[in-house]
Amino acid sequence: MGLTAVWRVHGLDQVAIDLPQGPFVGQWLSSLTGWDLRSGLGISAALVSLLLGGWVLKDRRFHTVFNWVTGAGLGLLVVALWWVSGVLGYVPEHPDTLEPLFLTTQSARMEALSFTAPVGYWLDAFMYYSDGSKRLTWGMVTVAGVVLGACGSALQQGSFRWEGFTQRDDLVRHLVGGALMGTGGVLAMGCTFGQGLTGLSTLSLGSMLSVLGIFAGTWGALHWQMRQA
Repeated sequence: MGLTAVWRVHGLDQVAIDLPQGPFVGQWLSSLTGWDLRSGLGISAALVSLLLGGWVLKDRRFHTVFNWVTGAGLGLLVVALWWVSGVLGYVPEHPDTLEPLFLTTQSARMEALSFTAPVGYWLDAFMYYSDGSKRLTWGMVTVAGVVLGACGSALQQGSFRWEGFTQRDDLVRHLVGGALMGTGGVLAMGCTFGQGLTGLSTLSLGSMLSVLGIFAGTWGALHWQMRQA
């Protein structure tokens, strides 16, 4: 979307690695074992879930109601959004074009939780609202729901407050950081939600690479801030 999407299409998208087994861990497992694709996808998901679950649950500090509800809620939300966009909102045959159609998404494909593109769709909808062709998508509604939900939660807890910048350096750091996050989200085709939650839920190798990049960038930024402090 926008200028950064053009950079991605004419730059990063021109660099590709051919993966004969496919871009998902389940496809690789099926290829290596000879299992059918459904078995490979299911078993790989179960194995990764068990490993991650064991790693998380071994820490006794995790066992709080808040952590359980938050973790389970996020996981179920991603699954629910996949189902809504891919099952509930799926039309096998459009009455005009006779082609399959996904009603709730901007891309006309299955989508789950994502923030980068839906925020851009909101800006586009506000700028071109008068042409009458814009419509709400599931991603746009999700973004609005998160903002309103966070606001309601802060008001309910009494922690809501307006914040601003008192130092120019602090303003510059936030502007640069926001620009880097937005550019990175478009270039990587997803952010911590789109790649970190939705992408990883499919065990996509590309999403794993993106998440590693997010971790590396976070580590570098934190160390830089510590040195500045």
